[in-house]
Amino acid sequence: MQNFVPVADNCSYTQNLQNMEGEFFCLIAEQGHYGGRTKPTTTRQGLYTCTLAGELLASINTRDGDEVAEMMRQALEKWHQKRGRAVEVAPGGYDYDPHNGRWEYPEDGLVLNLYARDLHRESGEVDSRWNLDRVWFTRDEVNSLIPENMVIGKNYPIPRHLARRIAKLHLVDIVRGESPRWKNEDLKQVEIALIAEEIIDDRMVLRLEGIVRNEAPPILYVNPFSNQKVDMPRASNFNSLVILRTIRQQEHLRISMLLLLAHVGEQQPLMPGSMTWVQRRSVLPLSLHLIR
Repeated sequence: MQNFVPVADNCSYTQNLQNMEGEFFCLIAEQGHYGGRTKPTTTRQGLYTCTLAGELLASINTRDGDEVAEMMRQALEKWHQKRGRAVEVAPGGYDYDPHNGRWEYPEDGLVLNLYARDLHRESGEVDSRWNLDRVWFTRDEVNSLIPENMVIGKNYPIPRHLARRIAKLHLVDIVRGESPRWKNEDLKQVEIALIAEEIIDDRMVLRLEGIVRNEAPPILYVNPFSNQKVDMPRASNFNSLVILRTIRQQEHLRISMLLLLAHVGEQQPLMPGSMTWVQRRSVLPLSLHLIR
């Protein structure tokens, strides 16, 4: 690795940028393992080694460490084959602001950790993988969630735009990776509310629950290498914001989700070991310290 400068980026985002950064990435990617396709695909995932001048040295899309090491060895060999590398210059620069587009913890806001994992499937298959998402709220959004003088046991529907944002952006199957995004028209039923379970001075325990039903038409994906068509209907029913049932390739997948309060400056949290994942209706308590 001492011969390389490692860079990690989100290709789904970068490949669509209409600036020099996006253009440079696409220039490199189109020389790599996805180059020469008879039909375009939307993914550019993989590992690329290149020069500052935009020349691809080698690339691969794999999680196998030995294959990655071999790709890097080939790239380094190609690098040394060409003379005059030292006089190569990078493409023209562009204004770079390290804070531009940076996602930071919302000041005086609220962040929830959303854990997702599979429950037992109807086929009996068990998948132990899990994933993590963040649910962010600004200070103003938190204030709109929690009205003054809440009464224990009373149901307080959260603002419609926040409920729909949760349903659209967070109630997705993230266990195996990136899922297709829900569209606004896919949100068929969204009812999410907060219920105060305990109020002690400026602290209260809230239960977040509701019903969400998202449905989308089948996604027709054409494999450019075999022309094989895969029809993938998508739907989900989410009861009490804990159990998510999705339909993919005709099999019901039960996905459990748990939301816990995040803390400023915390490292990547691990899956809580004491969590019990069940296939039943559940409720979710959130303990909040309110400062108005």
